Amino acid sequence: MFQPITYPSFFNKKLFILLFPLLLNIGQLIGQNNIKNCFTSTTNFNPALQEELEIFTKNYINNPNQSAISRGKITIPVVVHIVTQESEVEILDEQVHTQITALNRDYNLENDNLDRIHPAFQDRIGTVGFNFCLATIAPDGSPTTGITRRTTSDRNIFSPGNLWLYDTNEGGQTAWDTNKYLNIWVTKTDLFAGYATKPFQNPPEQDGVVISPRFFGMGGLATPPFHLGRTVVHEVGHYFNLSHLFDDGCEGNDFVADTPTQNSQYNGCPNIDESSCGSRDITANFMNNSEGECLAMFTRGQAMRMQAALIRARNGLINNNGCEPNLPTVLGDEIKVYPNPASYYFIIEVGNSTLEQIPYFIYNSKGAKVAEGLVTPNSTQHFPTYRNGIYFIQFLNRSEEPVVKKVVINY
Repeated sequence: MFQPITYPSFFNKKLFILLFPLLLNIGQLIGQNNIKNCFTSTTNFNPALQEELEIFTKNYINNPNQSAISRGKITIPVVVHIVTQESEVEILDEQVHTQITALNRDYNLENDNLDRIHPAFQDRIGTVGFNFCLATIAPDGSPTTGITRRTTSDRNIFSPGNLWLYDTNEGGQTAWDTNKYLNIWVTKTDLFAGYATKPFQNPPEQDGVVISPRFFGMGGLATPPFHLGRTVVHEVGHYFNLSHLFDDGCEGNDFVADTPTQNSQYNGCPNIDESSCGSRDITANFMNNSEGECLAMFTRGQAMRMQAALIRARNGLINNNGCEPNLPTVLGDEIKVYPNPASYYFIIEVGNSTLEQIPYFIYNSKGAKVAEGLVTPNSTQHFPTYRNGIYFIQFLNRSEEPVVKKVVINY
């Protein structure tokens, strides 16, 4: 039988009704403050390849002449999948762009807070040399902004054991080819700010970074003190095979020679003189969990470890042209030159190209340029008669080889 709810004699129902919203807000604040900065997974999808990567990394670090830095910046194509619940505020493109800016700032030593680094570590500061960009070309070859958007059910809060986020059919977003793109999912997370997979740690379709909107980018929904994009900087460090400095305490090993062992993580904004395990700690290292403004560096060893991971485990990112400028082109069969041979004049006709104007250059048979200009698609252009001979008209095609047409003048 249904039993009515009874309250203790000291319980004031009216007072409870008045205080309930406040109690709810306090609970939410407590939950936010208890969010772990970074979830660490211990899964090993392919231990053999992980072991092979470690051998390669050691050899790479011991042979600094092959450093990726010597080859200049390497471009990493990024796709950001925004998966929001129906009740959430929209994440604007601007917030996405600021996160790319933050990645490029910190992976290329362009940050302005180097004073957060203890003088003892100044000679260990490393430049990774990675350049991140939003993809301009999708896997099917179509143009893209590098941003996808999905709205999903309120019940879908991401946790590493719940794989709906990686499946479009389940309300998430299926990854773009993870061999060719760094996939970043921005969505509501459960008790942690961010999560990333190391090389060969998860199946390919689950490879990438997951981040809460409050820890993503600079401005927008990003919440101080994690509003400088450095939670993603940290997670991308994991993606390129870095570990926390504090994992397993003084007995731990992050496999980087120039990072001292650290007993535990630092939150907030720690003093730069902190020490543990018998040595000074690099509190400003990006692989700590400190507040954004207090993180400032990777070490040289960490930089080389990430370079090794890119070259060996994530080399598909290097070979992908997903960040090439998505320039409009014109096809050869869209351009007609007639009559040919010509006598008193000839005409250039251009069909339906996506270019607003197409530059052309006219050369004689000796290779000398005799004219240049612009022709507009869906138009014809008349040219006066040149001297008898053979002429070549070159149309600039931007990202492709130029289109060349031959015309014979004979009168």
